Amino acid sequence: MRHLKRVPPLLLLLLLGLAPEVVRAEVNHSREAVLAAAETLGLLADRKPHLSGVRLEPLKNGCDTFVGYKEDGVSMVQPDTKVRVRIFGYWLDQITHVAFTPRSCSDAPPSLQYAYFALQTHLERRMELEATFPEIEGDYKLCIRYKLKDTGESTPYIQINDEKTWVTTELPPRTYYLPLFLQIAIIGFLLVLSGFFSGINVGLMSLQPRELELIIKSG
Repeated sequence: MRHLKRVPPLLLLLLLGLAPEVVRAEVNHSREAVLAAAETLGLLADRKPHLSGVRLEPLKNGCDTFVGYKEDGVSMVQPDTKVRVRIFGYWLDQITHVAFTPRSCSDAPPSLQYAYFALQTHLERRMELEATFPEIEGDYKLCIRYKLKDTGESTPYIQINDEKTWVTTELPPRTYYLPLFLQIAIIGFLLVLSGFFSGINVGLMSLQPRELELIIKSG
């Protein structure tokens, strides 16, 4: 049964629910044998991509191009900066195009349509690309095109209606622990103290030993 651990969870549930004979074949054969058996039964005939999530990352460590996530799971990025987009799911090798659009998929800007990917693999269940998102109001929605098995042609763009795959350039306003006028007052007070202590230190260091002796004798 050790081979069962290598089968993706979605595929394993499919096989357990619809094709018990395929699971029995897995006990004595490799993962490729199970996929072949499932293909024979028509369970994987469509091979439609299934997206499970999207993660955005800065291209270099230390960059703040990726800000974080909103409460609803939408990713926040700095506008007009390049980020790495990682898409997770199954049958990602069937995807031919990826696009981000603030409206409908048919109106996706050409600059946000991608047909070449830095990484695209089914076995690792992820794909990668680099994207730059211009500043807009609202969210960028993810759209994909994938190959049809029968004809090999690509489908029209299909929108992924999952907020966890959306991207926004609208950053939350900065929050301060203290009012602005109080921050300015504290900074000014600290600057005065800094100058005062610096002056005292310079004055003490400028005194000569004889001057110090005179001060001691004079009480």
